[in-house]
Amino acid sequence: MTDINYNLLKVVSQALSVTPTDIQMPPEDLPGMLTIAQNHSILPLVCEGIIKNRSIEIAPDIKEKVFKCVLFDQMQTNALQAIEAAFLQNKIDYMLLKGASIKSLYQKSEMRLMGDIDILIKEEQYADICPIMEKLG
Repeated sequence: MTDINYNLLKVVSQALSVTPTDIQMPPEDLPGMLTIAQNHSILPLVCEGIIKNRSIEIAPDIKEKVFKCVLFDQMQTNALQAIEAAFLQNKIDYMLLKGASIKSLYQKSEMRLMGDIDILIKEEQYADICPIMEKLG
């Protein structure tokens, strides 16, 4: 494992840890680490670990990217809440899968970004769900 990947794992561990630890890494690793984090949709998670470390400054352009992730996460959260409310109101049985089901386990929901929202439904309720989803947009 390369040093940059090892340091990335340490920073992710730091983000998920309750007790901050001092991570020593060369400053030249940071741009590559942040590129990997962005490519794998873990930029907010990595930045949280860096913030907890307190020995590394995050550039304003990275903070802006994280802010956009937070806004996107909030939009997804709002959409999911609307879907759940509509399903409850219409007595639709469903189960959240993957990211949507585990986001609440993270200290901050934006630490677990999602590209979509995966929901398991009963096939026999599909015809009832279509107009609900269309109404929600």
